[in-house]
Amino acid sequence: MGLHLKIMDCNGLCRSCYERRIRGVQGNEKGYDLEAMLETLRREAEKETPENRRKHSAPCVHGGEPLMFPPADLRAILKTTYDLYGRTGIQTNGILLSDEHLAMFREFKTSVGVSIDGDTAALNRGRWNDGDLSASRIQELTDLTLGNMERARAACPTCGAAGLNVSAIVVLRRYNATPDRLDELTRFLLRLEKMGIRSVRTNEVIVFEDRFKDEELTEEELGRAFIRLADLCIKDAGRQWNPYRDVVKMWTEGGDATCVFNACDVWKSGAETAIVGDGSIGVCLKGGAALDGIQALAADAGGKERVEALRKIPQNLGGCQGCEFWGLCGGGCPGSGIGNNWRNRSRFCGAYKTLFQHIRFRLKGIMPGIALKDPGERAKRWAGTAMTGGGHGDEHGDKPHGDHTDG
Repeated sequence: MGLHLKIMDCNGLCRSCYERRIRGVQGNEKGYDLEAMLETLRREAEKETPENRRKHSAPCVHGGEPLMFPPADLRAILKTTYDLYGRTGIQTNGILLSDEHLAMFREFKTSVGVSIDGDTAALNRGRWNDGDLSASRIQELTDLTLGNMERARAACPTCGAAGLNVSAIVVLRRYNATPDRLDELTRFLLRLEKMGIRSVRTNEVIVFEDRFKDEELTEEELGRAFIRLADLCIKDAGRQWNPYRDVVKMWTEGGDATCVFNACDVWKSGAETAIVGDGSIGVCLKGGAALDGIQALAADAGGKERVEALRKIPQNLGGCQGCEFWGLCGGGCPGSGIGNNWRNRSRFCGAYKTLFQHIRFRLKGIMPGIALKDPGERAKRWAGTAMTGGGHGDEHGDKPHGDHTDG
């Protein structure tokens, strides 16, 4: 599972942000104890041998907006992570990226993930819609992010060091992924490719407040977007676009996935372990937000009770009983449970099924004789840790959130 060091403060204006309802819990929306966070990072790292640490993705500095850490504190986090893992990662909206940051990232081999939904104000509006910003101002912020991504990709003008590894997280929502916007979205992704950014993760927006539900795609719309992007991804082996590569890997190798196909429980998320501001350990905040704003900061070694229960609950009651794809997604993210109830399967279940079926069809069409993996075999590996509370060290080999380090 991936370690994320979280700062809760943010300079973004995303009204559907999944952290909206948990910022301020225990008063930690802006404050943090740097030494406590670093001590937890060291303690978690020591659960693995140095050799194993270097085989997996390094912990990521995450947010909120991690570039709001004072530079000295960010340096301390990156140096500690680098000393333990030999590389580092960060996920940012890119607005505050400075020359000082770029030099720091080169020093500590930082993979930089950037959160951006498009290259126009219309596509990227979801990142800046919690306020009264004009379209021209949103375009200025979007252009600033894109310019900073290009700076990060470029070689250092003074020392000649190679450009940084940059990837992108694109949230699929009504601003950029409805059928009438898919041409614009794909044009944007191909623009990123020309910049040398070929690692992209597309996450469906999960809205927790009914007044913002208009941002969420329907299952049919999301399914159509998945198919369009999956086909583009499969056409070029160099495109590391997820979850599409994840699904190919699950079908052909039975491998692990990032994020929503990781069989998470609200009390123990296989996709992410968070180190929050007071140094305590928590679960993925996207899943925790389903608890009506109460984050499970003191995450224990719980198992996968939700996943096991969903397998036995009829589909008409919100479960996954009898679903041939249960072993691929485990019911999806608890944060997207039907009716905002984490006990239910994801309300995007229909879109996931569309994606699984489509990629299976494509693989069989390209390689008619291929023997695809039985999703049940992957599920058996989940069952090996379900209800047993496997320790963090035992599961660190799982692929983490992977938002920024996949490439």
